[in-house]
Amino acid sequence: MQIECRSQQQFPTVEFPFLEGNILPVGGGKDSFLTLEWLKEQKEKNLCFLLNPVQSQWDTLNYFGYPQNQIVVVERKIDDQLLELNKKGFLNGHTPFSALLAFIGVLLMALHKRKYFITSHESSASQPTIPSKGINHQYSKSYEFEKDFQKYLTDFLCPSFCYFSFLRPLNEIQIARHVSTIPKSVRIFQSCNRNRNSGGWCGHCPKCLFVFLILRPFVPQKELEATFGSDLLENESLFGLLLSLCGEGTHRPFECVGSEEETKAAASLLWYQARKSKKNPPLLIRKLIELYPEFLLTMETLQALYDQTDREHRLPQKFLSILNEKCKIKVLFDD
Repeated sequence: MQIECRSQQQFPTVEFPFLEGNILPVGGGKDSFLTLEWLKEQKEKNLCFLLNPVQSQWDTLNYFGYPQNQIVVVERKIDDQLLELNKKGFLNGHTPFSALLAFIGVLLMALHKRKYFITSHESSASQPTIPSKGINHQYSKSYEFEKDFQKYLTDFLCPSFCYFSFLRPLNEIQIARHVSTIPKSVRIFQSCNRNRNSGGWCGHCPKCLFVFLILRPFVPQKELEATFGSDLLENESLFGLLLSLCGEGTHRPFECVGSEEETKAAASLLWYQARKSKKNPPLLIRKLIELYPEFLLTMETLQALYDQTDREHRLPQKFLSILNEKCKIKVLFDD
């Protein structure tokens, strides 16, 4: 689709005096949970933003003790005409949800005189879902969108507004390692889209399997089983899903999951952990490595992936300093 604007008129940008503080969108998942943990020293400067909140979002804010006057709730409603079309068989397209949050965030920055809108998107959100076509179904979480949106703010709205992702320099393995050290975190955050409204994890979707997989090297098995309802890596029916997460197919699942390399990295970590403790790896990991030995990454490769922090990002220096200070854990798993 090509959109052409024939008007040469451009509205002037505006400036707001005394911009200060942060707006943090809280989705209820592991990423925004980690951002809240690492920015809790700035708690008095944070305004938490919820859109049509569910229980995991409230549970997250209760964990960090945010008072009501530091929480703003926005409600949206689906147009009745769209629901009528659905009943007639018409399908909905993809909703660029993070872009929706970004535009609402601009309004909130103006209303509350905040300078920073801080998301929690990781580095692998920039990678294409369909590599052969260069199509990324979560473009609005990508570094490309982050740059595009900031340019839009600067050129057309308010140059002083700053939009960036606090976790952009990190990958999913690093995020899982760090969030696992926060007491009781695994029992609180929740990322399953299928069970979003009812709460908990469905245990059958790509998001559930991926999050379980990357947490498993760092979280005790029984704690994960209690959270997810079972050990997903012992469920043979999920093997095809694991293969798709590893890139075996035309595209990765159309879910906000990590890269093929991150999936293989988590699987490799579990393989090495099991060998070190002289135990059998989980069923799906054992089957994966036996059928695809090339998926087993070396420990050197895994440590290099975990150590890497030179990815593209737009963090202002003061936030980059906070991130670097918090990334103290230098080993993948304890001896």
